[in-house]
Parts: sequence; structure tokens; C-alpha cells
Amino acid sequence: HGIRIAWVATAAVPAVAEEPMMIDTTEEMHEIELAPGTIRYRDVGRGVPIVFVHGLLVNGDLWRKVVPPLARDFRCVVP
Repeated sequence: HGIRIAWVATAAVPAVAEEPMMIDTTEEMHEIELAPGTIRYRDVGRGVPIVFVHGLLVNGDLWRKVVPPLARDFRCVVP
């Protein structure tokens, strides 16, 4: 098994006509303890994983409109 890496931009996600999938942030939040500190993340959907990243001074809310349509077909891990 290899690792596939793809860059995803908000403009690359097509508009979805159906009702958007809501993310229940109370149940999907997880934590992992690392030497530099704690990372909290959401893990939603099933399938091939997509790990989202964000820059300094922003958080996973950056991906709030991108994750729901992708979570229908992919596992989305959002810090």
C-alpha cells in the first residue's frame, strides 16, 4: 500500500444541489498527545483518508464547507 497525496482547494469542490451534510462536532473531536503539544481533530466520513491542514492563526473551520461533500465518499481528518 502506498500513500497518495493530493492538494485540495475550496474551488475544486463542485457545488452540491442536495442538502449539505452536517458535521456533529461534539462526537467527532479526537485528541492526540505529542511532545510539542496536543492536537485536536475531527474524523468524519469513510473511505480513502484525506488529511486537511491549515496555517498559523486559523483552525479546522477553514474547511467547514469543503468537508461535508467530501465526507460522503472519503474519510476526512481535520485538525
